[in-house]
This record gives sequence, structure tokens and C-alpha cells, in this order.
Amino acid sequence: MSAWFASPWGLLGLLAVPAILAIHLYHRRYPRLEVAGLHLWSADAETRSAGRRRERLPITATLLLELLLALILGLLLAHPRIASATTGVHLVVVLDSSASMSAGAPGKPSFRDAAIAELRNRAEQAGRGSLATLILSGPRPELLAGPAVPWDEALAALTKWQPQRPVHDFRPAWDLAVQLDEDAGLLFLTDHRPAVAVPASMEVVAVGQPVQNLAISAARWALGPAGGDGELFLRVASYSPVALSPELTITSGDRELLRQTVTVPASGSTPLKIALPGGTGQVEVKLNAASDALPLDSQVVLIEPVRRPLTVAQLLPEDYPGRGAVADMLSGLDDVQPGAVDQAHLIIAPASGEPPLNPETWWLGLGPVQLEEAARKQSRDLLGPYILEKSHPLLEEVVLGGVVWGGAQSPQRSLRPLISAGNLPLLGELEESGGTAWLLNIDLSRSNLTESPDWPILLSNLLRLRRDSLPGLRRFNYRMNETIRFRMPVASTDGRPLDGEQLELVRGKQRRQLAPGRFIELPPLDDAGVYVLEGRVKDGGTAVAGRLAANFFDAAESDLQGLNSSSIPVDSTATETRIDSSYTWAAVLGLAAVLLLAFSDWFVLRRSPA
Repeated sequence: MSAWFASPWGLLGLLAVPAILAIHLYHRRYPRLEVAGLHLWSADAETRSAGRRRERLPITATLLLELLLALILGLLLAHPRIASATTGVHLVVVLDSSASMSAGAPGKPSFRDAAIAELRNRAEQAGRGSLATLILSGPRPELLAGPAVPWDEALAALTKWQPQRPVHDFRPAWDLAVQLDEDAGLLFLTDHRPAVAVPASMEVVAVGQPVQNLAISAARWALGPAGGDGELFLRVASYSPVALSPELTITSGDRELLRQTVTVPASGSTPLKIALPGGTGQVEVKLNAASDALPLDSQVVLIEPVRRPLTVAQLLPEDYPGRGAVADMLSGLDDVQPGAVDQAHLIIAPASGEPPLNPETWWLGLGPVQLEEAARKQSRDLLGPYILEKSHPLLEEVVLGGVVWGGAQSPQRSLRPLISAGNLPLLGELEESGGTAWLLNIDLSRSNLTESPDWPILLSNLLRLRRDSLPGLRRFNYRMNETIRFRMPVASTDGRPLDGEQLELVRGKQRRQLAPGRFIELPPLDDAGVYVLEGRVKDGGTAVAGRLAANFFDAAESDLQGLNSSSIPVDSTATETRIDSSYTWAAVLGLAAVLLLAFSDWFVLRRSPA
């Protein structure tokens, strides 16, 4: 145990002690005289000395109180410290939460375990009263422990640290660490030396090492013909200098669907196509190899997609310009079926007609805008240049290179143009339709648009946007770093109507209530696995509204050959922050004692005789 004064100049306040003694030594005191009346006391009866002289020091309550008061004030001004009880170090630790931290050489602790061991050593070396703050890296950094909690509490929180995030930027977590306490020690625990500059006051400790790894780098479950088998497309990647032969297993519940050995070349990949019976519902795919260092990327769970057929009503007359091109295009698309107007998701009709008032029905008006012969003769054939609103998803990958836009007329309706030539809108959205309505200002009999690659792209984009706007999940299998968007389901998977006011995302015991609304957007999911959407049904209770799977697909994170162990030290004296909570309480008690002594001194003087 060591003690010192943080402000030694404060000890000059102790000079008040000899000053008080000097005052009491040379303070002249007159003897007490009792007289019968004030008229007997006169100036002639007073005797005065030529000057003051030193007298015997009186040991009185006033003297003792004033000396004690001066002593406490002087010590408080000097800020006394005791190292074992009143000081400590605050360390802010950023933990690399990328999936590679869960890897490790076969038969050895993982890099996560090595990082925890490093933290335990830091805790043993820290003095009493030291504090720690733990931050998990990620696109949205989060506090695992803290801010500024005792080391025992911080170490206990490490059981919740299960790193499995895809590759991400560490700088948001570093910025948060600096903002929490600018004077604290900063430490970043990772499995490789960062490729970007770290804060000057941050120490970096890398605990990784190069290891071999196998990964399922891609997986897709494609539906076959209605009622038939589907197909599973896989890609197995090797991050090893030698060829590997892992065992691949595919199971559905307790039923094993496939077991085979796959040969993967050194630092290469092997594609696979596997038939799956329809109605399987869910499959688990696993790779088993002794040299696999990261199990997370060697297994995936896939949900069988559900068909979302799109009903299209084509109202173009038999002799209408471009009707054949539209029919040929629709017949070649999957999950598109003809239907009546009252059941259609999309209506394709002449542009001269009126869109339906139903907001749930989309409408595409195909030109000519005016069918009269005079109006068609006055229409214009354009060679460009065309102005495209490329930010709109309807025009994704549409370029119109070499397209002759024939039969363009001046539309009689208000449009928000997506494609235009000068001031003439060629494709736009009707502004006052009451729903979603598009107008294609073209005469396909005078244009080569249907012969260009842009024609199938444009119609495919329109059908995709319409299908995405249908209630329920758009897809059923996602990457962990994907944003998930869908429209609020209107019914459960067994057909019961939902009230649309409550929807929860459930994974095991974890439940997250989603904000009600027509469209829902989920941020990227942090954990791999199967998630269930549960909604409240109108007749009471809850029901499953959908199921989705999130899997880890990240080639950069699966490549563990570049990991290393290294460190970037910093000046420890520049990053130490003393924790003065004990002194704070001592200062409060000292000030309270000063006030008490000052009041006591005043009370004694008041009671003493004049």
C-alpha cells in the first residue's frame, strides 16, 4: 500500500496551524472585573500597557477546534491518495465479433477463448477499484458490459459473446470506445492485424493463426414444376493449400436425404446440384471434415420456398399493336398465370382506357395513347437520347441502347415520368389513379423495343415489383447481412386471417415485436438459424404467418489463411485513468467535518464570557 498527495501545493494550507497558534500566543486578555454600576467605570480608571506581550498558550476548546479545522482543510486541498483502496484503471475493450473469432485449430481453443484468456490476465494485473467496458464490433456496435463496471461483472458477461457476424467495419466500434471515455485505456482484441489505421491511443492484440477451412459458400433451393421435385444448388469452397474430401449430409428432421463424399480442389470450389422431393419443408446441409476450423460456415438451414403465382389479365384486343409480343413474354415467365380482371394482380390494357379504382390492382396502359388514325399519324418516332430515372427499380438494367421509340404522342394525363425524351414522357406513373398505374407511351408496331434486350427486362422488373408488393414474405432464405423487406401478411400459413396489428419475430426463446405497418423492414439478422413470424389471428390466439432462414455466406470471413497473432502497443502512461470514487466520499466527509467544526467554534465563542 502506498500513499501520496495528488496536489502537494495544497499542503501550504497547513501554514494556518502556526498562524492560529501565534494569534493565541499574542492575543491580550483582560482580567474579569465586577463593578456595582457602570458609572464607577471610567476612562481614568483604565490602565493600558505600552504594547502586547507573549502570554502562556491557553489550551481552550476554541484553540483545539480551530487547529483541527485548519488541519483538515489543508489535507483536503492536498488531495491525499492511497493506491490499494482509492485508485484504479478504466479499460475500454472492443471485441472483434466477426465469425472468424469462433474458429480455431482442431483440438485447440478457439480464438475467442484466447481473447477471453487475455482479458482474464488483464483483470489480474489491474489494481483494486479498476473498471472495464466491453464493446462488441459490428455495423451497429453494442455494449456487452458497462460502461465502467467492475472486472468481475465484465468477465461474467463474456459468456454472452458468441462471435458469428459477417465481415464488417471495425471503426464504428472504435469511435464508440473513444467517445465513452477519452482518457481511458483502449484495447482491441481480434484475430488479425487490422488493415486500416486504429486510434492512436488504442492497443491492438491479435490472437489468430492461419488455419484450413471448408465452407458452403452458396446455397439455393429452386422450385420445380408444380407438384414436382425441387433442386438444391450448392457450392462447397476450400480455403486450404491441399485438396479435401469432406462428407456432405442433407437431412430433413430425422430423415436423411443424402450422404456422400465431395472432392474439393485446393483453394477452389465444387458446385453441386441435388434433387429434393417436393413438400420437404426444411433441410439441413452439413459438411464434416477433420480439418474444418469454423463449423458456422459448414452448415446451412434452408426453408422450402412457397409459390407466389402472379395473376395477369391481358385486355388487349386481338389486333392491338404489340399484343403478340406481350403474350409471348408472359407465357415464358414462371409463376405467371392468366386470370379474370376481378382476380388479377396486374392488368395490361390499352392506354386509352381507365385504370381500375381498386388500390390492390396494378395497371399497365400500353400505347398508342390515342387510337384515332389522325392522332397516330401525328405521333413521333424517336431515336433518343432518352432520359431514364435509373434510381427507380422498374428501370433496373434498362439502357435503351439503339431502341427506336415509335408512335409517341402527347399524353392527356398527368404523369411522373420515368423515361422521357425532352419534355415528352415515354413511360410514367399516373399521378391521380387511386392505385398503382403505369402508362407506356409507345406504338409497338412502329418500334424495335420488343426486339431489344430491354423489353424482357422491363416486363420482368414490373412483374417482380408486383410480386414483391404481395402480402407475406418475398423470399424464405437470406444471408445474415441482408436487409429483409416484406409486406404485412394478411393470413397465417393455414389460411386464418390476421388482424394486422401485432407481428413478432421468434427464434427459440427470443421474441421481437415488429412495428405494425403495411410494409415491414428488418435489419440484417445477427444469428444464423430459422425465424418464425407469429401474428395474432382475428378469432383469438396466435398463428404462424411465415418462416425464414438466415445463413452465413461470407467468403472473406471464411478464408482463415490470413489470420495472425500480433500486437500494436501504446504508451500505457498516456492511457491510464485513475478512479477516484473513494476520495470523492472522503472529500464529502471532510467538508462535512469542516462545517461541523466551524459551527462548534462559533458556538463555544458565543457561550464564553466577554
